[in-house]
Amino acid sequence: MNYYQTLGLQPGASPEEIKKAYRKLASKHHPDKGGDTAKFQEIQAAYEGLLRGESGPTNQNPGPTDGSFRFTEEDLRRHFGDMHFEFGNAGDPFGSFFRQSRVMRNSDYTMSYPVTIEQLFNLENLEINVTMPNGAQKKFHIKLQPEWGEGTKLKFSGEGAKTVPNAPAGDLYVVLNEQYHPQFVRQGRDLVMNADITVWQAMLGTSLQVTTIDSKILETTIKPGTQDGTVLRLRGYGMPYGANALRGDMLIKLNIVIPKLNKEDEDRTIKDIINGS
Repeated sequence: MNYYQTLGLQPGASPEEIKKAYRKLASKHHPDKGGDTAKFQEIQAAYEGLLRGESGPTNQNPGPTDGSFRFTEEDLRRHFGDMHFEFGNAGDPFGSFFRQSRVMRNSDYTMSYPVTIEQLFNLENLEINVTMPNGAQKKFHIKLQPEWGEGTKLKFSGEGAKTVPNAPAGDLYVVLNEQYHPQFVRQGRDLVMNADITVWQAMLGTSLQVTTIDSKILETTIKPGTQDGTVLRLRGYGMPYGANALRGDMLIKLNIVIPKLNKEDEDRTIKDIINGS
């Protein structure tokens, strides 16, 4: 099974479709929510593989059906690094099969690095331990910036592969992978959470206490007659952005929970239930 199939996607899906499918499956299978650890790791691996431009664990191309073997541009880059080739003409198949049009350099190296919403909110300094292509361990330091998040790509020049002697080193790219959060889903600068309320609270109105990303406890009002799916907006309690410590909003989506009736309740009429008799 390739990475697209693992995430339930068609080959060539857009980055937004990949991100959406990953979030949905990660939420469903996360071990913290009773999911299977192996399945969650499979989903995580598929998502990170697609970020790197791979389609499966071996990233193999099916190849032609006429018994011949052909390199694609992707194959050339994988095997020969960041070299640029031009194919010769049919009249000179050996003398000019390849022409190297620029200086050969080593391959770039791309890795995915997990970050939490709390780390992004606090703009933390991170120390990243990277296993380089040659197996060596190296540490890099990153200062998270406002509005960084899922898919942010950081470049470390000259820190990629160095396997080809006397050739410039490739570059290291670190792609941030925003981790699943049990309370919030990030939408740009805003943080979205779900809150369950009863039918009676929706009908009569009530107050609701919520906890923000920075652990503040806020109280908001639910008006009488509130409908299922209503979204409450708490301004200025989302993610930081800009140079002046501005913040997005916190959105609370209300879900009305219909209670299950026991046998005794089933024998009573709706009128009796409303009247409380």
